[in-house]
Amino acid sequence: MRSVLLIFAKYPVKGNVKTRIASELGDDFAYNLSNFCISEVVEKIKGIEQDIYFVVDSEEEARLFKDKFGINSIILGVLSSLSEKFDFAFRETFSLGYDKVVLIPADIPFISSGHIEDAFEGLDFINYVFGPENNGGVYLMGMKNPYENIFEKVRWSTEHSFRDLLKNVEGKAEVLEFMDDLNTVSDVVRHSEILLNRDSEIFGFLRNIEVKNESS
Repeated sequence: MRSVLLIFAKYPVKGNVKTRIASELGDDFAYNLSNFCISEVVEKIKGIEQDIYFVVDSEEEARLFKDKFGINSIILGVLSSLSEKFDFAFRETFSLGYDKVVLIPADIPFISSGHIEDAFEGLDFINYVFGPENNGGVYLMGMKNPYENIFEKVRWSTEHSFRDLLKNVEGKAEVLEFMDDLNTVSDVVRHSEILLNRDSEIFGFLRNIEVKNESS
């Protein structure tokens, strides 16, 4: 069976990424964090057996990702809602002849190649696999042919996203382990032990927080 991993991504542009974090820590830090997350994901998936595509909004983003990582993209164009974008990404990928498709976001640095392999293996036995986030979101969505649109009426970017998806498939899905995301400053601080030695900008910020906490 032909299988493919999709990475749902936005090419980092300073001032337009990790906006909740940027509002507290500034655009430079948010930009650096976004680059860190994408690079971590790409590094972790290098050894997987499946084909890999980015899923992006524009031809320009596709070119930038190709130049940086050597990975081709599926281009969404002017679709407005996340439900429409996910529907297009899966529908388009299945039309290319793939039998199993797994999609992850580009900003989930805690995912491993093991999670991805587990998802593809799960699709040997069931039509859907989801990876839920502790905040109610979803860090992985997998399905196999024949394709059905399961994305309607999902309240994306809320605490209801995972439950809405599960409801749309009548609970008939394999559920992977719960995982955190990096969407807020508290998320970054909570995972400081993992991040401290990965990136110089993140290291400096977290050390400053520790010093302030020790002196307060």
